[in-house]
Amino acid sequence: MATAGIVAEYNPFHRGHAWHIARTRRTLGADTAVICVMSGHWVQRGECALTDKWSRAALALSGGELAALGLEGPAIGAAQRRLAAHILSHPEDNTPARLLALARAELSGP
Repeated sequence: MATAGIVAEYNPFHRGHAWHIARTRRTLGADTAVICVMSGHWVQRGECALTDKWSRAALALSGGELAALGLEGPAIGAAQRRLAAHILSHPEDNTPARLLALARAELSGP
C-alpha cells in the first residue's frame, strides 16, 4: 500500500480538495493511505480559520469519504454544505461515525 502526504489548510474544504485526494488515490492506487497535515485555528497566512480545527478536519474526512463512496464534482460540494450546516448547528453531534453516517446517507438520497 502506498502512502501520500498532503499539507493543507482546508479553509474550507471544497471540491478541488476532494478532486486532489481522489486524483492522488487514482494515481497511486485505490488502497493508498492519504495523510493530511492541516493548520490549526490559525492558517498558514496568519489569518484566523473560518471554523475550528476539529470541524475543518471533520469536513476533510467526510470529503474524502464522499469521494471514496462514489460522489463526484458538484455532489461532493452539495454534500459538504449539508455536512457543514450539521456541524455548525449540532456541535454536540460531530463524531466521525455520525459524519460518516451522514455522508453515506448522501448516496441513498432524500
